Amino acid sequence: MGALGMGIAPSHLHCIPNGVDPESFRPGPDTSAGNVRSGDVPSSNVPSENVPSGDMPSASLRTRLGIGEGLPLVGFVGRLSPEKGPELFVRCAQRVLERQPQAHFVVIGDGPQRATVEARIDRLGLRGRVHLAGMQASMPTLYPQLDLLVCSSLSEAMPLAVMEAMACSLPVVATAVGGVPDLVVQGLTGSLVGHGDVDGLANEVAALLADPATRREMGRQGRRRIQQRFALDHSVGAIGALLQRLAQRGEASAASAGVRIRPSAAEPDGAIVQPVRVGRARGNGRSTGVRPATAEEKR
Repeated sequence: MGALGMGIAPSHLHCIPNGVDPESFRPGPDTSAGNVRSGDVPSSNVPSENVPSGDMPSASLRTRLGIGEGLPLVGFVGRLSPEKGPELFVRCAQRVLERQPQAHFVVIGDGPQRATVEARIDRLGLRGRVHLAGMQASMPTLYPQLDLLVCSSLSEAMPLAVMEAMACSLPVVATAVGGVPDLVVQGLTGSLVGHGDVDGLANEVAALLADPATRREMGRQGRRRIQQRFALDHSVGAIGALLQRLAQRGEASAASAGVRIRPSAAEPDGAIVQPVRVGRARGNGRSTGVRPATAEEKR
């Protein structure tokens, strides 16, 4: 819409959505809340509120946080900056814990608001329930350890974190900003709430944590949606097709303008040669052809 407002012709605009690889981002073993295998005992490790940033062995996320496999774990994945709404996520956690006191929340990512987020966690008395994991390198194996993802952004384009989570069969509770509603289908792959609606986020998260069957079905539908509409090979193919069309259009325009595009021994393959310009030679009034300038000569 911004480009259209600037007067750019719609025919010059192309929208190709982001894509993720559903083979890299895929569901893991079902060890989420409400799906503890018979005989499993939740971990009794002492919680570690802040996990060191870096390439932490992904399988140890719950262990490092002191969260058993049967306890709910809600994730936020993104840059800790105002537009991503990390403080909104913390406030959402506070409200959910009033109804689901066994739940845990993890913030994966880093940024300029880390200190502010940590201070709010302490101020609300949530240390030990809301954990800061910092930057992590092995996201494909981290998502399956969550029960659902929250996208609390105040401004967005088309967030990759939401797409990656959906590819891993996670339901998503998100604010309906930017391109998020193009990804999350209300009631099918997750839930959408209004801009900055912390109570709405909390209500939807609490409802899903209490309903494992709905979470599983939303997760399945989310992965299917990614596979069908937002897989990486679809995006790559669309970009390739667009570049091909633009190249063909450029060749056609060059031909109509008298530009020769040809390889030769003296000119690199595909060198664009300026059109032959016909004019009057000084002094004799006769028309004369001016030799095209090569790309090298134009430098």
